[in-house]
Amino acid sequence: MVNLKLPIFALCLSLVSASQADIESVSSCSKIVGSVVILDSALSTIDLSNIEEIEGGVYVLGTTNLTSLKMDSLKSLTGDILMLKNSGLTDFSAKSLSNVNNFNATLNPNLRELNLSSLSIALDFYIFSNSVSALNINSLLNARDVTIILNSQLEFISFQKLTSCSGSLSINGNFLVPDVQLPSLTQVQKNIIFSYISNLNASLLSSNGGELVFSNNEIQEFSLDSLKSIGGSLTFLENDKLKSFEMPELTTIGKGLLITDNSEPLSIQDNSFPKLASIGGMVVISGNIKTFNLPEIKNVIGNVVIQSFGDFNCNNKITQNPEYISGFGSCKWTGNPSFGPHYNPIYSIITNTSQSSVSNGIIFESFSYIKTFIFYQVLLIIFVVFIILVWRNI
Repeated sequence: MVNLKLPIFALCLSLVSASQADIESVSSCSKIVGSVVILDSALSTIDLSNIEEIEGGVYVLGTTNLTSLKMDSLKSLTGDILMLKNSGLTDFSAKSLSNVNNFNATLNPNLRELNLSSLSIALDFYIFSNSVSALNINSLLNARDVTIILNSQLEFISFQKLTSCSGSLSINGNFLVPDVQLPSLTQVQKNIIFSYISNLNASLLSSNGGELVFSNNEIQEFSLDSLKSIGGSLTFLENDKLKSFEMPELTTIGKGLLITDNSEPLSIQDNSFPKLASIGGMVVISGNIKTFNLPEIKNVIGNVVIQSFGDFNCNNKITQNPEYISGFGSCKWTGNPSFGPHYNPIYSIITNTSQSSVSNGIIFESFSYIKTFIFYQVLLIIFVVFIILVWRNI
């Protein structure tokens, strides 16, 4: 390590910290050219609040004694912030930081406080397996990917000013099913996954270029008032408490529509999809369905399969007008909850398809969005297992 000390507003070279002497060597520095790397040491608290600018990144890796890291005067850095596998870290504060390349907090099991109150610019924002109870990132304007998964104590997520994601947005598997506030979000160019959440405010979301997935949530009802188009598929999977939802401006779903495995009676009424005219793939509706109406539907490029064990009337527009459907249509009321709420209609679909005149190519294409969803879930599980194995071996 080489450090260059200058008077006030000093400039220093990279800091690799393992001792109090290392920290003191940059105590007069306001700018660091290079990266700050904090490895395991005897220090419990590190205060680098004198540093205002870093031409590099901040890497906090594998510490066990460190409990608190403060960088409250830091305004900008050109690299990433990575906090990985810090078993004792309880709080991190960079309350003046306005821009960062990527922010990543991963496998910090005791990290409860995260202060990034001024952060407005970031590429990727990644929070994985920490103990933060509330995540308030209310100055962030735009990002590429926002990923918040498997945080054991997270109850509240707020991005008050976030308007767009040029990549994907995933809030998934946070054990305490947080309340999610995205009041300014208008566009996500790729996939959106909302899984294990209790409430959602995204009333300005108007465009989603990829998949839109709601799974395993505790939401009873919600509305996406401004959503006009979905480039991929729309999936509702195992939302046991969901009773109703509204997407009053939605006109187009690029791929398929899957609504399945709900325990509570779900009503898809005229006001759920009042303007939906086109679905570019298969429609699969299965579970405790009370009503299913698409009053303005004109085109379904695929099969329509409805299977309800609730009190359901198959006399609706989409099933009574086969000219709207490119594939086959099937509507069944089993009257038998033993088929649900976790009855999987896939076998029934394949059986009926084998008896239809629809080509295998169309069938497999209409299933593509379901395969894509399962594929991403498998990748997530593999990734989590890999991280745990690495953690144990470090």
